[in-house]
Amino acid sequence: MRRALKFVLFFLLASYLVPALAFDNRLPNAISRGNSGQVEELMAEGVDPDQPISQSTDQSALMFASYTRKTEIANILIANGADVNYRSSNGSNALISAIKGGSIDIVNILMPRSKDKDADIAGTVNWVNTNGQVLLINLLRRGYKTDELRKEMMQFMLTNGANTNLQDKTGSTALMAAVTTGDLAIVNMFLEHDPDLEVKNTGGYSALMIALVNRKADMAIVNALIEKGAKLDAIDFTSQSGIGDTLLTNAAESERPDKIEFMLNNGAKVNATNKRGYTPLMIAAKQGNAKVVKLLLSHKADVHIKASDGQNAYRESLAGGDPEVIKMLEDKGAHL
Repeated sequence: MRRALKFVLFFLLASYLVPALAFDNRLPNAISRGNSGQVEELMAEGVDPDQPISQSTDQSALMFASYTRKTEIANILIANGADVNYRSSNGSNALISAIKGGSIDIVNILMPRSKDKDADIAGTVNWVNTNGQVLLINLLRRGYKTDELRKEMMQFMLTNGANTNLQDKTGSTALMAAVTTGDLAIVNMFLEHDPDLEVKNTGGYSALMIALVNRKADMAIVNALIEKGAKLDAIDFTSQSGIGDTLLTNAAESERPDKIEFMLNNGAKVNATNKRGYTPLMIAAKQGNAKVVKLLLSHKADVHIKASDGQNAYRESLAGGDPEVIKMLEDKGAHL
């Protein structure tokens, strides 16, 4: 019995190790190092230019070279018969990989070689992977080495028919993602393509609402959205998002007094609470943000409101530990 068990264990171990030992990793290693000379040698030996880069993925060598911006190696692989139209199990291909990697040079090499150029480009710039991620949104969130490269890739996508209203699994659009970059030039680039300004994500936020609470987005972005037609008067400042925040309580967390004042001047209620009963003043007091506390008090924020857990602005200020905030609240009659 023990002898039979040993045989089974040996068989299982061998079946796992032998394929691993047999995998030829010379091509992916050469691509990773950018060693075009070794890639040419491997092609001359007859190594498959379409081999996957590891046993655990079906990403091809050309996809890997495209993503890592190895232009010379991509050319060598193509010259040796690499399939430029191959798609991995998640629907990606070399062209998508080049866009993700930020290589316009490789994009320009691959585009003329597409099986159906127009259909392939349209499908590529509007690609949604198996996880519900939209390529255009993913690119905005992942970032590139430089702002110039990001702008160049965004312009390429938009020029080639990217749909700015595609929503990912969170309901976000490319414009919403652009707003979170805090880059006005990127936002304006998307606004030029007439996106839907009123569509909301699963949290109930439109692009304008996101701009009002996002730390990176400044008032220039808020104004650009409004000038393009985003409806400020359509916003219910008292409504709670999917996670229970009002715009004002959310903005208090982002520590942007300019946007808080803008909302207060446009109908936001200074004492509107989130789902836990916390007011913007309580949140700002806990964070020790004297500028925001002073602004809220100037708009008659109530220092005596208690949240559902019994906390009030003064208790929160003591937890925050900012002496200026504590003093301002005491001067308004706040107490435990």
